[in-house]
Amino acid sequence: MKNISLKMDDQIFGETEEILARIKKSRNRYINEAIDYYNKV
Repeated sequence: MKNISLKMDDQIFGETEEILARIKKSRNRYINEAIDYYNKV
């Protein structure tokens, strides 16, 4: 697994944190799944 640094807009970060609190998933797992999905599209 590789480490990366990511700059995220404040609004997107806030929305993501709200979602993560509801779905009880780690930020790392959520971002990995989102990028995987985007790559497949």
